[in-house]
Amino acid sequence: MENLLIDLIKSCGEFSGRIERRFDILSKEDAKAPEAKEDSSVMFQTIASDVKLVDAVFQLFSSPTRVQTGDQKGLSMVWDDKYRCFKNEQFDKIGDIIILGWKCLRTMFQKNRRAENYFARHNEWVNPGIIRQIPYKVGAARAFETLISDNVALLEQEVDKSIILAFINLIKSHGPEDRLMNFFAAICTCQGAPIKSNQEACLNLLLLN
Repeated sequence: MENLLIDLIKSCGEFSGRIERRFDILSKEDAKAPEAKEDSSVMFQTIASDVKLVDAVFQLFSSPTRVQTGDQKGLSMVWDDKYRCFKNEQFDKIGDIIILGWKCLRTMFQKNRRAENYFARHNEWVNPGIIRQIPYKVGAARAFETLISDNVALLEQEVDKSIILAFINLIKSHGPEDRLMNFFAAICTCQGAPIKSNQEACLNLLLLN
């Protein structure tokens, strides 16, 4: 984890240069066509994708489940409800940063089709990337819901039997927590229209099996 933090710090200079150049380009485009000017949040999302800041943030804050720590793969992110902390002392020290990172990542694609599609088209970012971290209370479940909930194409392309089964197994092991149950509502409809393929899959996997 320390090496990943060091790498991110080293890359800050590169990112700041990229961001500054991209901001200048977008500002000039807005000056030419002020009626099409992007609001600040959309501009931020555009820049985050264009300079691959999204890539760096995702790789950093999904790292606890991927990095090797001694003879164990990944850090334990199990939450202790009684003491309101992560059981693993090593992870608890960086837990707040990881949670903040997932919130930051969510803002990079929230309500922006271009940014959502940019994230989803990266192999294994959704599954196992986000899915692997959903059991833990770090914000991955909400990020996934935000990513797919209003994007019909992603609901039809990215949600498959393996992801639905993953959530079913999580509910069996963690109970019907809101952050898990919201997934089923998010995948079955989009902007008031039914996603029939997902509705049928949920029916078969939840009720008929």
